Amino acid sequence: MISGLWELPFDRAFRSSGGFQKRLTQGWEIAAVAAFQAGNPFTFFSESNSSNQNNFLDRPDLNGPITKFDPRKVQTFTSDCTGSAPVTGNFLVNPTVFDCSGVAQFTFGTLGRNAIRGPGINNWDLSLIKRTSITERLKIEFRAEFFNAFNHAQFLNPHYKSSGNFAQVTLARDPRLGQLGLKLSF
Repeated sequence: MISGLWELPFDRAFRSSGGFQKRLTQGWEIAAVAAFQAGNPFTFFSESNSSNQNNFLDRPDLNGPITKFDPRKVQTFTSDCTGSAPVTGNFLVNPTVFDCSGVAQFTFGTLGRNAIRGPGINNWDLSLIKRTSITERLKIEFRAEFFNAFNHAQFLNPHYKSSGNFAQVTLARDPRLGQLGLKLSF
């Protein structure tokens, strides 16, 4: 995470003079907070109850290398973890390398716990601030704040239980949000 604040030097030309131009150009700031993070680890579950413990936390068998995809792209797969019919959706990983129904009895499956990392975070929050002194004690502050300012799609982990949505990303974090604020201090 990186953050910074910059006082904008708009008032350089009007520092020696007073009046309206100086009040209009001084007190401007830009603030930014940038967060970059790898995805959180998670586990797929087959719900086959192959361990016979009735907790349905058994993992599927892994039958090949895990291939990651861009969840923005729509793809179609047929896998026993998604059902018998072809499923179209936004997949994070290839569901055909997982075997949810053929797991041997009294085993937990060969896929390791937390073996897959979900989508990461690339987020920028920006603020534009204007502070103005009206009198010695009376001050006013205007703020324009934007969260996820560049409206970058940031996906949550995919569905992790064997179903029609297995390995699909169907949820995302909030889109760009903006808010305005005005504060009077006396």
